[in-house]
Amino acid sequence: MNKDQVKGVAKDLAWKVQEDAGKIVGSKEQQLKGLSKQVAGKAEKKYGDAKEVVAANKRLKTNFNGNAGIDKISNVIALVNVMALNYQSMHLTKKA
Repeated sequence: MNKDQVKGVAKDLAWKVQEDAGKIVGSKEQQLKGLSKQVAGKAEKKYGDAKEVVAANKRLKTNFNGNAGIDKISNVIALVNVMALNYQSMHLTKKA
Protein backbone atom coordinates (compact mmCIF):
# COMPACT_ATOMS: atom_id res chain seq x y z
CA MET A 1 0.00 0.00 0.00
CA ASN A 2 1.45 3.38 -0.98
CA LYS A 3 0.99 6.80 0.62
CA ASP A 4 -1.71 7.86 -1.86
CA GLN A 5 -3.78 4.82 -0.98
CA VAL A 6 -3.41 5.48 2.76
CA LYS A 7 -4.30 9.17 2.40
CA GLY A 8 -7.25 8.30 0.21
CA VAL A 9 -8.65 5.78 2.69
CA ALA A 10 -8.19 8.27 5.54
CA LYS A 11 -10.08 10.99 3.65
CA ASP A 12 -12.72 8.51 2.61
CA LEU A 13 -13.30 7.58 6.26
CA ALA A 14 -13.20 11.19 7.51
CA TRP A 15 -16.03 12.28 5.23
CA LYS A 16 -18.65 10.35 7.17
CA VAL A 17 -17.68 11.99 10.46
CA GLN A 18 -17.88 15.46 8.92
CA GLU A 19 -21.15 14.71 7.16
CA ASP A 20 -22.72 13.32 10.35
CA ALA A 21 -21.52 16.33 12.35
CA GLY A 22 -23.11 18.57 9.73
CA LYS A 23 -26.39 16.68 10.06
CA ILE A 24 -26.34 16.98 13.85
CA VAL A 25 -25.81 20.74 13.82
CA GLY A 26 -27.96 21.24 10.73
CA SER A 27 -25.15 22.55 8.55
CA LYS A 28 -25.51 21.79 4.87
CA GLU A 29 -22.08 23.32 4.32
CA GLN A 30 -20.42 20.75 6.61
CA GLN A 31 -22.36 17.95 4.94
CA LEU A 32 -21.14 19.09 1.53
CA LYS A 33 -17.56 19.39 2.79
CA GLY A 34 -17.85 15.84 4.05
CA LEU A 35 -19.07 14.61 0.69
CA SER A 36 -16.28 16.45 -1.09
CA LYS A 37 -13.77 14.71 1.19
CA GLN A 38 -15.32 11.40 0.20
CA VAL A 39 -14.85 12.14 -3.50
CA ALA A 40 -11.29 13.37 -2.95
CA GLY A 41 -10.47 10.33 -0.84
CA LYS A 42 -11.81 7.87 -3.39
CA ALA A 43 -9.95 9.65 -6.20
CA GLU A 44 -6.67 9.67 -4.28
CA LYS A 45 -7.02 5.99 -3.41
CA LYS A 46 -7.71 5.13 -7.06
CA TYR A 47 -4.62 7.10 -8.07
CA GLY A 48 -2.62 5.10 -5.54
CA ASP A 49 -4.14 1.88 -6.89
CA ALA A 50 -3.06 2.84 -10.40
CA LYS A 51 0.48 3.55 -9.19
CA GLU A 52 0.55 0.10 -7.59
CA VAL A 53 -0.51 -1.51 -10.87
CA VAL A 54 2.24 0.32 -12.75
CA ALA A 55 4.80 -0.67 -10.10
CA ALA A 56 3.65 -4.31 -10.20
CA ASN A 57 3.83 -4.25 -14.00
CA LYS A 58 7.36 -2.87 -13.80
CA ARG A 59 8.40 -5.58 -11.33
CA LEU A 60 6.87 -8.27 -13.52
CA LYS A 61 8.58 -7.00 -16.67
CA THR A 62 11.90 -6.63 -14.82
CA ASN A 63 11.68 -10.23 -13.61
CA PHE A 64 10.48 -11.53 -16.96
CA ASN A 65 12.88 -9.62 -19.20
CA GLY A 66 15.80 -9.47 -16.80
CA ASN A 67 15.99 -5.69 -17.14
CA ALA A 68 14.11 -2.58 -16.08
CA GLY A 69 13.05 -1.52 -19.60
CA ILE A 70 9.31 -0.80 -19.31
CA ASP A 71 7.46 0.23 -22.42
CA LYS A 72 4.96 3.04 -22.05
CA ILE A 73 2.19 1.14 -23.81
CA SER A 74 2.02 -1.54 -21.13
CA ASN A 75 1.76 1.15 -18.43
CA VAL A 76 -1.08 2.83 -20.32
CA ILE A 77 -2.86 -0.52 -20.70
CA ALA A 78 -2.48 -1.17 -16.98
CA LEU A 79 -3.91 2.26 -16.14
CA VAL A 80 -6.84 1.79 -18.52
CA ASN A 81 -7.60 -1.55 -16.88
CA VAL A 82 -7.60 0.06 -13.43
CA MET A 83 -9.82 2.88 -14.64
CA ALA A 84 -12.28 0.40 -16.16
CA LEU A 85 -12.44 -1.59 -12.94
CA ASN A 86 -12.94 1.60 -10.92
CA TYR A 87 -15.72 2.72 -13.26
CA GLN A 88 -17.47 -0.61 -12.85
CA SER A 89 -17.10 -0.60 -9.06
CA MET A 90 -18.46 2.95 -8.81
CA HIS A 91 -21.56 2.01 -10.77
CA LEU A 92 -22.08 -1.20 -8.80
CA THR A 93 -21.77 0.79 -5.55
CA LYS A 94 -24.41 3.29 -6.69
CA LYS A 95 -26.89 0.49 -7.46
CA ALA A 96 -26.40 -1.19 -4.08
